Amino acid sequence: MIWTEMDVSEDTKKLLNELVARKKKLDRYAKLRALLAYLALLGSTATVVYFYKAILIPSGGNIMRMLGALAGSSANVLLVFLAAFLFYLMNYYSKKYDKQKAKYESLREEAVDHLRGPSIAARLTDDKDKISGFLQQTYKINVTYKS
Repeated sequence: MIWTEMDVSEDTKKLLNELVARKKKLDRYAKLRALLAYLALLGSTATVVYFYKAILIPSGGNIMRMLGALAGSSANVLLVFLAAFLFYLMNYYSKKYDKQKAKYESLREEAVDHLRGPSIAARLTDDKDKISGFLQQTYKINVTYKS
């Protein structure tokens, strides 16, 4: 990290290191959430297609035959539970992503305030620009503005 070689306080170093760690964790949750959304969509599509071809068409629209065919095979039940489980995981990690995003945003705003503070801004104007440029280019973290 560029700030480890600069003359900045330990508080600033800890704050920036924690900000980078939270951004990496946020990016992991974003990738996992997207993957699970894709898998849930794929699983539900497979379940609907299978239900249509293997249960709905052979039963001729008779509800009792459909329920019997659905419950008659453990593969049918497993496929339905798998699709439901994927939706559950997608929802779970979406909530974790939202919590992590809130934590990251609050720490990012704290870093912006910290770097704008009078003690830092007066003596580290050039270093602040280097730190902000490094974070923006490397991690896509904006510590220049709050919004």
